[in-house]
Amino acid sequence: MNTKQIIIKAIESNDREYLAYFKDEFMKATFCVAFKDSILGAVSLNRFIDMIKTFFEIKKIPVCISEVKFEVKSKALLDVLISKEEEVVK
Repeated sequence: MNTKQIIIKAIESNDREYLAYFKDEFMKATFCVAFKDSILGAVSLNRFIDMIKTFFEIKKIPVCISEVKFEVKSKALLDVLISKEEEVVK
């Protein structure tokens, strides 16, 4: 059984743009959101995490940052990651 988690990866061709995704084995589907390192990106990521938690009825879901070097410049995006700190896996 796979652990349910949201994975965040940098989009290689775009500076300061990221992809967060969630795989559901049962539905054989991947849900994702692309977002920028900005205030609106922080809002998008937060809404995506809340949407996944609500839809799949998950109280806490790990958020895994896949890159070793993950630099966030936007304070708003950093605040979202910190607010989910108990869920963030580096």
